Amino acid sequence: MASEGSYQRLIGVRVYADLPLRQRNRQVGGVSFQLATCHFGGSGDLLFRRFDDLARIFFGSNFNAGFFRGGVFLGSGSHLSDFHVQLGQSSLNLGQPLLGFLPRPGTRQTDLGCAYQPRPSKDGPFSWIRQEFFENEYSRVTDSRGLLESWEYFMAPINVRMETGDRFEFNWNPHGETLLAPFEVSPGVIIPAGDYTFTRWRFEAQTSAHRPLQFGTTTWFGQFYNGHLTQQENYLKWTSPKGRVQIELDTQNDFAHMPEGNFVQKLWQAQVAYAWNPNLILTSFIQYDTDSQNVGTNTRLRWTIKPGNDLFIVWNRGWQRLLTRPDLSLVPQTDLIAVKLRWTFRR
Repeated sequence: MASEGSYQRLIGVRVYADLPLRQRNRQVGGVSFQLATCHFGGSGDLLFRRFDDLARIFFGSNFNAGFFRGGVFLGSGSHLSDFHVQLGQSSLNLGQPLLGFLPRPGTRQTDLGCAYQPRPSKDGPFSWIRQEFFENEYSRVTDSRGLLESWEYFMAPINVRMETGDRFEFNWNPHGETLLAPFEVSPGVIIPAGDYTFTRWRFEAQTSAHRPLQFGTTTWFGQFYNGHLTQQENYLKWTSPKGRVQIELDTQNDFAHMPEGNFVQKLWQAQVAYAWNPNLILTSFIQYDTDSQNVGTNTRLRWTIKPGNDLFIVWNRGWQRLLTRPDLSLVPQTDLIAVKLRWTFRR
């Protein structure tokens, strides 16, 4: 544990590659650098971090092309309050790699946030509350010329965690978006280009993660560009007494009313996990959505050889539902097995 006023410096280097054998013009590799400095004081920690991602196309015709993403992060936190400031910039995109993605290429990002997190007195009228969180966050994205693309403000006037571990939250979330081209939000529903300002609201409630049977619900509602959108998310999770088996069901339903047309989208998910021990875990995930009419499964075996060294075996399968037939006809679409070894070298 660090002493009063001590410092800690962290330096990280990561080398990565995305090598699809059949698409040589999209084979990407790169190096990521991170520098972090922590100051540990009596009232909280001050963290400064700089991150840089450099990548180059090293196969195919675009050998000399590359991209850059970097920025700085400054934050401080304690049990009572915290704040953060993050500035970032990404160069123009070369096309998304098959594994992962580049966030908002060709833009500059600003993110500011602060929170006040008091703990009510155990002798007062709010003794049933363990901690309250009054949160504020503002984000802004501009293009490389400084022209505004989007902004968002998030406020949590009510965010309460009770002594039981259960919690509930209410949020106010205004947005601003500039569409330079028409945006197809759903098949056949196209939002015209232009400037839009709209306000979203959220209510969320969750039971404690320590309960063997957990339930959570989230509802977003309010304006959405030039119309209205209601989003409902629910989950139900059960964990066996010894923790070896975990089953989770999730649903998401979107109901939109737009001048250009209405739409409904639904997503259903189920996940099962079995742990022989903490180092050997098998998980299986299946989902279906009404937009793409796809059924997908992801089965993953993770073996932690020792902390920092992991072997992953992943099996992905996908089916396409045929809408031309009245019955539930599914046609195989994808079938992929991947093996990944992650090894950490320490000095």
